[in-house]
Amino acid sequence: MSKHVQVYFHDESEAEAFKATLAKYSTQDVFVDEIEHDDGRILVMPTPPATSSAAGVPPVKVSEKSAGMAIGFEKSDDDRPRRAVVDFKVSEADYQAVIEEARKNDGLLDQANI
Repeated sequence: MSKHVQVYFHDESEAEAFKATLAKYSTQDVFVDEIEHDDGRILVMPTPPATSSAAGVPPVKVSEKSAGMAIGFEKSDDDRPRRAVVDFKVSEADYQAVIEEARKNDGLLDQANI
């Protein structure tokens, strides 16, 4: 099974360098994308929790832990804008190593990934 990960970088060259380090891990669907914005902020729209909409079926209760997962990013002292994202899937066996690799490369991770 694989996990979906997004890592944010200051610019495309940092993102491409990180993408190259992913070659030693079991990843798939790796791509670098530029984030276009004018004010230096990243807009992250969390996916709402899935609920059942069938008639007569009560909504699925979401735990507090999963409800707060997509609220923000890891803390960072670097407030420069992040203008590139590396989006990929990684095998569960390599997941923790890839997260550490992202941190070493000054990547910013969504709290959902940690």
